[in-house]
Amino acid sequence: MKPKDPCKIHACKIQKCLHENNFQEDRCQKWIEYLRECCVVWGSASISCSGIKTDVKIRSLCLFIHIWFTALFLEVKPKPTDTETKTVNIS
Repeated sequence: MKPKDPCKIHACKIQKCLHENNFQEDRCQKWIEYLRECCVVWGSASISCSGIKTDVKIRSLCLFIHIWFTALFLEVKPKPTDTETKTVNIS
C-alpha cells in the first residue's frame, strides 16, 4: 500500500482556493505558505512538494508552524506550559 502524501491536503486547498477566487494567486497565499512549510518538513516524502523550494535555515520554525497548524486543523489543542498558565497582576 502506498503511504499517504503528508502535504496533499495543502495542495488540494490551494487548488480549491484558486478555483473559488478566479485563479487570483494573491488570495490564496496562506494555503501556498502552508504547503511550503509542509514541504520544509516533509521534503521528498511528499509528491506535492515536487519543485517547491525550501530554505533549510527556517526548518525548525516551519516545523513548529506545521505542527501548530496540524493541531488546529485536527482541533487538538496543546496543553499550556507553566508560563502560559501564570497570571500577571499589573498595578
